[in-house]
Amino acid sequence: MTMCVYFWISVRHSVKVIAFVCFDKGKKSNAYSQIWHSLCIVFSMDIQKINKRHYIATDMYYRISLGLSSKLLKYENGIIYLEITLSKKWTKNYNATAAELAYSWKSSHPELCKALGCKVFIIDLREDSERQFLQENGISTPYDAYKGVMFRKNYMN
Repeated sequence: MTMCVYFWISVRHSVKVIAFVCFDKGKKSNAYSQIWHSLCIVFSMDIQKINKRHYIATDMYYRISLGLSSKLLKYENGIIYLEITLSKKWTKNYNATAAELAYSWKSSHPELCKALGCKVFIIDLREDSERQFLQENGISTPYDAYKGVMFRKNYMN
Protein backbone atom coordinates (compact mmCIF):
# COMPACT_ATOMS: atom_id res chain seq x y z
CA MET A 1 0.00 0.00 0.00
CA THR A 2 1.42 3.38 -1.00
CA MET A 3 0.74 6.44 1.10
CA CYS A 4 1.43 10.05 0.12
CA VAL A 5 1.60 12.93 2.59
CA TYR A 6 1.98 16.74 2.28
CA PHE A 7 4.10 18.63 4.83
CA TRP A 8 4.14 22.38 5.52
CA ILE A 9 7.23 23.72 7.24
CA SER A 10 7.66 27.28 8.52
CA VAL A 11 11.12 28.65 9.24
CA ARG A 12 11.19 31.97 11.12
CA HIS A 13 7.79 32.90 9.67
CA SER A 14 9.42 34.00 6.43
CA VAL A 15 10.12 30.84 4.44
CA LYS A 16 7.36 28.42 3.56
CA VAL A 17 8.25 25.01 2.18
CA ILE A 18 5.88 22.28 1.11
CA ALA A 19 7.17 18.76 0.77
CA PHE A 20 5.42 15.81 -0.86
CA VAL A 21 6.49 12.41 0.47
CA CYS A 22 5.44 8.94 -0.72
CA PHE A 23 6.30 5.70 1.06
CA ASP A 24 5.32 2.02 0.93
CA LYS A 25 4.16 -0.14 3.76
CA GLY A 26 5.18 -3.56 2.56
CA LYS A 27 2.74 -6.44 3.11
CA LYS A 28 5.53 -8.91 3.85
CA SER A 29 7.47 -6.66 6.23
CA ASN A 30 6.23 -5.44 9.58
CA ALA A 31 4.13 -2.28 9.92
CA TYR A 32 7.06 -0.23 11.21
CA SER A 33 9.22 -0.58 8.11
CA GLN A 34 8.78 2.26 5.68
CA ILE A 35 10.61 2.73 2.42
CA TRP A 36 10.85 6.34 1.34
CA HIS A 37 10.48 6.75 -2.40
CA SER A 38 10.61 10.44 -2.92
CA LEU A 39 11.07 13.71 -1.14
CA CYS A 40 10.40 16.63 -3.42
CA ILE A 41 10.45 20.25 -2.33
CA VAL A 42 7.74 21.78 -4.45
CA PHE A 43 7.70 25.40 -3.42
CA SER A 44 9.78 27.85 -1.42
CA MET A 45 9.04 31.52 -0.81
CA ASP A 46 11.08 34.15 1.03
CA ILE A 47 8.64 36.77 2.34
CA GLN A 48 11.38 39.22 3.38
CA LYS A 49 12.92 39.13 -0.09
CA ILE A 50 9.55 39.82 -1.73
CA ASN A 51 8.87 42.69 0.68
CA LYS A 52 12.26 44.23 -0.07
CA ARG A 53 11.72 43.95 -3.84
CA HIS A 54 8.23 45.47 -3.48
CA TYR A 55 9.54 48.31 -1.32
CA ILE A 56 12.12 49.28 -3.95
CA ALA A 57 9.92 48.81 -7.02
CA THR A 58 6.45 49.97 -5.94
CA ASP A 59 6.04 50.89 -2.30
CA MET A 60 8.48 53.80 -2.40
CA TYR A 61 6.19 55.62 -4.87
CA TYR A 62 3.08 54.92 -2.77
CA ARG A 63 4.80 56.05 0.47
CA ILE A 64 6.20 59.32 -0.83
CA SER A 65 3.54 60.41 -3.31
CA LEU A 66 0.34 58.98 -1.89
CA GLY A 67 0.93 58.36 1.82
CA LEU A 68 0.33 54.63 1.72
CA SER A 69 2.54 51.66 2.56
CA SER A 70 2.04 47.92 2.43
CA LYS A 71 3.86 44.73 3.27
CA LEU A 72 3.33 41.05 2.70
CA LEU A 73 2.69 39.19 5.95
CA LYS A 74 2.40 35.69 4.49
CA TYR A 75 1.18 33.65 1.54
CA GLU A 76 -0.68 30.49 2.46
CA ASN A 77 -3.08 28.18 0.61
CA GLY A 78 -3.38 30.60 -2.31
CA ILE A 79 -4.24 33.57 -0.07
CA ILE A 80 -2.10 36.72 0.14
CA TYR A 81 -1.99 38.39 3.58
CA LEU A 82 -1.21 42.13 3.39
CA GLU A 83 -0.80 44.85 5.99
CA ILE A 84 -1.60 48.35 4.72
CA THR A 85 -0.85 51.59 6.55
CA LEU A 86 -2.71 54.75 5.49
CA SER A 87 -1.47 58.28 6.21
CA LYS A 88 -2.99 61.73 5.69
CA LYS A 89 -2.28 62.01 1.94
CA TRP A 90 -4.35 58.91 1.05
CA THR A 91 -7.98 59.77 0.21
CA LYS A 92 -9.55 56.49 -0.98
CA ASN A 93 -11.81 54.38 1.23
CA TYR A 94 -10.88 50.98 2.68
CA ASN A 95 -12.56 48.91 -0.06
CA ALA A 96 -10.86 50.75 -2.92
CA THR A 97 -7.52 50.64 -1.10
CA ALA A 98 -7.74 46.90 -0.43
CA ALA A 99 -8.67 46.10 -4.03
CA GLU A 100 -6.01 48.35 -5.56
CA LEU A 101 -3.15 47.01 -3.47
CA ALA A 102 -4.24 43.37 -3.62
CA TYR A 103 -4.24 43.46 -7.43
CA SER A 104 -0.98 45.41 -7.43
CA TRP A 105 0.78 42.79 -5.30
CA LYS A 106 -0.61 39.92 -7.37
CA SER A 107 0.34 41.42 -10.71
CA SER A 108 3.80 42.67 -9.77
CA HIS A 109 5.17 39.50 -8.13
CA PRO A 110 5.35 36.22 -10.09
CA GLU A 111 5.31 34.19 -6.84
CA LEU A 112 1.82 35.52 -6.10
CA CYS A 113 0.31 35.32 -9.60
CA LYS A 114 -1.76 32.19 -8.85
CA ALA A 115 -3.34 33.61 -5.70
CA LEU A 116 -7.06 33.06 -5.26
CA GLY A 117 -7.65 35.95 -2.90
CA CYS A 118 -6.18 38.43 -0.47
CA LYS A 119 -6.79 39.25 3.19
CA VAL A 120 -5.99 42.88 3.93
CA PHE A 121 -5.32 44.29 7.39
CA ILE A 122 -5.58 48.10 7.47
CA ILE A 123 -3.97 50.53 9.92
CA ASP A 124 -5.41 54.03 9.51
CA LEU A 125 -3.11 56.79 10.78
CA ARG A 126 -4.99 59.65 9.12
CA GLU A 127 -6.79 60.84 12.26
CA ASP A 128 -4.61 59.82 15.20
CA SER A 129 -1.16 61.44 15.49
CA GLU A 130 -0.31 59.40 18.61
CA ARG A 131 -0.76 56.14 16.71
CA GLN A 132 1.40 57.51 13.92
CA PHE A 133 4.16 58.23 16.44
CA LEU A 134 3.90 54.69 17.84
CA GLN A 135 3.94 53.15 14.36
CA GLU A 136 7.00 55.17 13.31
CA ASN A 137 8.86 53.93 16.40
CA GLY A 138 8.17 50.27 15.64
CA ILE A 139 5.36 49.74 18.15
CA SER A 140 2.49 47.78 16.63
CA THR A 141 -1.00 49.21 16.80
CA PRO A 142 -4.33 47.39 16.34
CA TYR A 143 -5.91 47.11 12.91
CA ASP A 144 -8.73 49.48 12.02
CA ALA A 145 -10.26 47.31 9.31
CA TYR A 146 -10.09 43.85 7.78
CA LYS A 147 -10.97 43.38 4.11
CA GLY A 148 -11.05 40.46 1.72
CA VAL A 149 -10.54 40.45 -2.03
CA MET A 150 -11.38 37.51 -4.33
CA PHE A 151 -9.40 37.60 -7.58
CA ARG A 152 -11.65 35.38 -9.69
CA LYS A 153 -15.25 36.29 -10.35
CA ASN A 154 -17.88 33.67 -9.44
CA TYR A 155 -15.28 31.64 -7.56
CA MET A 156 -17.54 31.10 -4.56
CA ASN A 157 -20.62 30.18 -6.68
